[in-house]
Amino acid sequence: MRRRDFLAGATGGAALLAGCQAEPVDSGANGTGTVGNGNESTTSGENATNGTTVGESDGGQTLRVATYPAYLDAPSVSPGGWVKEQFESTHDATLEWVSPEGGINYFIQRRQQNRSIEADVYLGLTVEELVRGTGGSGSGGGLFAPADTEPIANYDAIKPKLGFDSANRVIPVGTSYVSLVYDETAIEAPSTFADLLEPAYEGALIAENPSQGATGLRFLLQTIAARGEDGYLEYWSELLDNGAQVLGSWSDSYAAYSNGEAPMVISYSTDQVFAERAGEDLSEHQVAFLDNGAVPYTDGIATFEETDKTDLANTFASFMLSPRVQAKTAELNVGLPAVTNATLPNDFQQLVAVPDETIEYSYDRLRGNLQGWVEDWSRQVAGR
Repeated sequence: MRRRDFLAGATGGAALLAGCQAEPVDSGANGTGTVGNGNESTTSGENATNGTTVGESDGGQTLRVATYPAYLDAPSVSPGGWVKEQFESTHDATLEWVSPEGGINYFIQRRQQNRSIEADVYLGLTVEELVRGTGGSGSGGGLFAPADTEPIANYDAIKPKLGFDSANRVIPVGTSYVSLVYDETAIEAPSTFADLLEPAYEGALIAENPSQGATGLRFLLQTIAARGEDGYLEYWSELLDNGAQVLGSWSDSYAAYSNGEAPMVISYSTDQVFAERAGEDLSEHQVAFLDNGAVPYTDGIATFEETDKTDLANTFASFMLSPRVQAKTAELNVGLPAVTNATLPNDFQQLVAVPDETIEYSYDRLRGNLQGWVEDWSRQVAGR
C-alpha cells in the first residue's frame, strides 16, 4: 500500500522547478536513500551533479528505474532496498534508482518541454497518472511504450480486473483496496452507500479530497459506480448534508480519524497490518466495503518510450512479477500481490481484507472523463 499523497491531483501536475535534474538514489538494503534534484548530492559519497553514476558496477548493464520517493524511504515499509539487492544478486545488471520529488510529474513535465527522460522504467504508475501522462490523448504522449508481454514471465498470472491499460503500457505489479476503516467500539459498520445517509451515521465519516489523494479519488469513483454519472453529485450533497467531512490528503484525514474527530475514515483495507505492527487496538481499525465492492489502487511498471534497454526492462518486469518477489514486495509495501500465484505469510494475510467485487476503472474509461468528474465534484463541494 502506497501511503502517500496523490502528488498533483487528478486535474493537473505539481509545480516543478524548471531545469531540475533527476539524479540517482543510493538505496541500501533498508530501502532508504537521498534524492538528488540538481542541487543535492546522493548518499553514495560521490556528488551526482559531477557526472558520477551511483551504484555503477563493472559488469552488465545498468537499468535506471524511476519511482516515487516513498518506495525508497517511507519509514519501515520501503521495498526499494530489497528490490535492488535481490535484482542485482540474480541478474548481471545494476539497478539504479531515480526518484525526483515530483514523482511522475517530473517526467511528464520533461516530456512537455521536449527534454530527455534520463530513465528507462517507471515503477509505481497508476491509472490516473497514466491519464495525466498522456494528456488523455490515448497515444502515450511520447512518454511510455506499449510492452511486448510475450517475454515477460508470469504475466499470465496477473489477477483478472487489475489490468487498466489495454495498450499494455503499464503492467500491474501490486494492488490494494480503498475501504472504510472504522472504530467498532463507537459505531456499527454501514453496508451500503444508502446507509451512510441515515441519521445513525450523521457526522461519522471523514473523506479525502479526490484531487489531493488517491484514496479520495477512488472513493469518488466508487460513488460514480454506485449512483451513476448523473447521480453522484446529488449523492455527495446528501452525504455532506449528513455531516460528512472532506479534508485534504489521506494524511490529513487519517490524522483526524486517529484523533477521534469521527469514527470512520476512507483508507485502505490493509489498515490492520499497520495497526498490528504499531500495537494498536484492532477494534479501532476495522474494515468494511460498501455494497461489497471497492475500487483497487493498482500500480505497475511502464517502460519509457525513449529507452534503448527494452530487453532489460522486460527482464526487470519478469523479476517483479515472480511469485517470490510479488509476495515480499507486497509485504514490505503493505499491499497485495498482483499475481495469483504469490503466497503471503499467514499472519499478514489474516489482517488483510479483500472485497467480493472489484470495481474496474480502465484508462479508456477515465481518459476524457476523469478531469471533468473531479472538477464537477470540486465545484459542488466548494459551492456549499
